Amino acid sequence: MKMRIYPFILMLCLALVLQAQTTYTARVQSTDGSAIEGVIVSVQGDKATAITDANGEFSLKTEQKEAYIQLATPGFYTRKLALTSATESIVMVPVTTALYNGEVVLDHGVQVRDEASAVLSTVLNKDFKTNPSASLAWQDVDPALRVERKSGMPGEGAYFNIRGLHTLNAENTPLILVNGVPYLANTSVSDVNNAYSRDAMFAYNAADIRSITVLKGAEAAMYGALASNGVILVETQQATSDNLDTRITYAGNYGVSQVKRQLPMLNARDYQDYLMEIGQSRYASMSDFQKDYPFLAGTNDYYYAYLFNNETDWTAQIYSPAMVTDNVLRVEGGDEVAKYNISFGYTREEGVLDNTNTNRYHTALNTNIMVAPEFEIFTSVNLAYINSHLNNSGMKLETNPILAAYHAMPNLHPYQKLSDGGIINGRYAKYNGWAINPNPTYAYDLVSNPMAIVNTVSSSDKIYDANIR
Repeated sequence: MKMRIYPFILMLCLALVLQAQTTYTARVQSTDGSAIEGVIVSVQGDKATAITDANGEFSLKTEQKEAYIQLATPGFYTRKLALTSATESIVMVPVTTALYNGEVVLDHGVQVRDEASAVLSTVLNKDFKTNPSASLAWQDVDPALRVERKSGMPGEGAYFNIRGLHTLNAENTPLILVNGVPYLANTSVSDVNNAYSRDAMFAYNAADIRSITVLKGAEAAMYGALASNGVILVETQQATSDNLDTRITYAGNYGVSQVKRQLPMLNARDYQDYLMEIGQSRYASMSDFQKDYPFLAGTNDYYYAYLFNNETDWTAQIYSPAMVTDNVLRVEGGDEVAKYNISFGYTREEGVLDNTNTNRYHTALNTNIMVAPEFEIFTSVNLAYINSHLNNSGMKLETNPILAAYHAMPNLHPYQKLSDGGIINGRYAKYNGWAINPNPTYAYDLVSNPMAIVNTVSSSDKIYDANIR
């Protein structure tokens, strides 16, 4: 009798154990939806483990109902989630791959990145070549490198520093070396075109730059006092490819620039209401106010009233979509003795401000000649010609069309008008500062015609740049 009871008790215990276990099945995938094979799945507080198959699927039995499962595999961040909240599909995020190569070439030798401290960082051409501006490509080099374009004027320089401002009076720009040669570009504000400063690296196309390295610590000390704000090492493309076949490649970008957003402007009616409110608070009497602004009376008694019955959005008169294009033609090849890498490029950037543009013609000539098995000659020549048509961007209402557009009265017309309301196209209106009363109670703002500024006032800037090594 006892022998029959023991098997029954054993079977009952086994059934209870099987009943307490929970089978969990799921699929593990990456952020792009592809399955991840070889993920180790474990349960905290339990010895149960599983490994995903080629389809990313796994099946796991556990007695824990409130436990956490953990998923781990090389190349992905470890994932931990509650068993009760787990779904049939689990997404694992891949570890971010650095953009930097394993070695950094400095003037004093090659340094392995693992051995380098956090005082330098490098980005290669493949990570920024789609950006036609070399200066703006620096934005992704290092978090400590701050790059901000000063304005939207074509060819305008970018403001950049390493690890913030170091002084309020002296220069904060880091030292730039192109192929080991100090590149001391003139980035000072123009005395002729107020507030405009040139782009330090505009002479170079991003496609012609092989790598950019930022030195922001002790590594920069070897360059002396000029490197007190850090160093940016720029290496251009060289004739070092092992592919000796002649290769001709062309890369071109075409686009349109537009004003994304503008300051809201008052229309003519709102502007007149605004003047009336100011007049009631600033003038002793409305008669004095109407002497300065007789067109606000709303009658035809004022002879020049026809000059002030317009509706003009001055910003729309000076802004328009602008074309941007960047073109590079490259020829590479050679033989066992000589290699070459030659590029020709043309870049045109039009400004959204009418009649502003910059054109750059550039070429890069790189050769590598093997004179003897242990003697080679490297040559790198970078030439550029830049021609820009600009407009004033300073703080003068007389010459800055943008400031003038924000100050100009919206009830005036860009062109001269006749007393019968006719428009004389091609002849810009001149209001002499729109001074209606020769002796006003409050002086009028001397504001130029914004449309006349952009179409009749222009400044030219020409740059000849050469870098030879």
